Amino acid sequence: MLIERYEPFIGGSEVQCRLLTNFLRQQGTAVFVLTRKLSPELPAHEVIDHVDVYRVPPSGYGRIWYEFIFAFSASWELVALRHRFDVVHLHSGTSIAGAVAILVVRLLRKKSVVKIATAGDIHKELVETSANVNAHPSFIHRIVNRVINSILKMADRIIGISREISVELQNHGFLQDKLVVIPNAIDAEVFSPADRWTRNSLRAIFKIPNDKIAITFSGRLIHRKGIDLLVRAWATAPDLHSRAMVLIVGSGRGSLDSVEDQLQNEVRQRALTSSILFLGERKDVFNALQASDIFIFPSRREGLPNALLEAMSVGLPVVASAIGGNVDVVTDGENGLLFSPGSVEELTKDLRRLINDNSLRERLGHRARETVLTRFDTTKVFPKLIELYRQLYA
Repeated sequence: MLIERYEPFIGGSEVQCRLLTNFLRQQGTAVFVLTRKLSPELPAHEVIDHVDVYRVPPSGYGRIWYEFIFAFSASWELVALRHRFDVVHLHSGTSIAGAVAILVVRLLRKKSVVKIATAGDIHKELVETSANVNAHPSFIHRIVNRVINSILKMADRIIGISREISVELQNHGFLQDKLVVIPNAIDAEVFSPADRWTRNSLRAIFKIPNDKIAITFSGRLIHRKGIDLLVRAWATAPDLHSRAMVLIVGSGRGSLDSVEDQLQNEVRQRALTSSILFLGERKDVFNALQASDIFIFPSRREGLPNALLEAMSVGLPVVASAIGGNVDVVTDGENGLLFSPGSVEELTKDLRRLINDNSLRERLGHRARETVLTRFDTTKVFPKLIELYRQLYA
């Protein structure tokens, strides 16, 4: 597994990589993780979940040339560890490191599997920044992106985690026989609904009054996640503040397009600090979900988000933007509610609808849990990846 960030860092790709790594190990497959040594305090080698994790330079955040250093550090390590693997699964294939790794893997006569996790990662028409704007990439960026895409086509298999990503790959000339759609997975045993006693205990821990409905967002606090839309929607519905509260779980730390500071400033400026709480990055996200009543996911661009699957697995009714992988998972009115991307008005309407209708919350939450158990549990998804690895050596 080649991934830029890994434990102790938390994010969608990191969660999926760790879930898959554990599943492979339990199925008897030898596996190790190669990642970046983001913090100087982290060891160069560590065993996590009985799996070797190797970390290579550089440490730190936010500099584009760090990607080049990581690309060559990771490639050197792949050469050194070449006798330990047959397949490299790249969780950051659209990066410079991913592209260089594909070339190295070919030279080593090994196989490569690349996962494309977010819609737009191949197209790269826009660059999202912390200024909450979409900046057009520079000429140099466009050239680099074309080179990366050309190298990506050399990979043995390309995984798109949503139908939208699959279409994007086809539109950019990727060969159909190399493409496969395999969604993200969720451990439905871990992310399960809480019993009444556990739920009440968790609400006390998170300081959620018994008479209030808890609306939760979890994910990285970056521009494309659309959390600013939630803040604006909440500001337009002051009549709901006495009946409900918003919990924002996550951080923008280490992301070039972090909007964490801007969000906190906006909440203060709109005088919403009593009804919107920032809980920061947490490893017990499932506890926050189990203590909640509604999940909100207003993202502008996605692949197939872990956060959405986790909330649905816990049995929460969800309100999500009708984009990307969201529409692969949520059917409006059946297992959740969908609103037009960027529409504060529709988002507010859906939130109001769920807050006011307890039976609707229960029905959508029950159907959401059923959806995950049927289609997205690790036992349903990961065997497809194991079969994919085997096909490469058929």
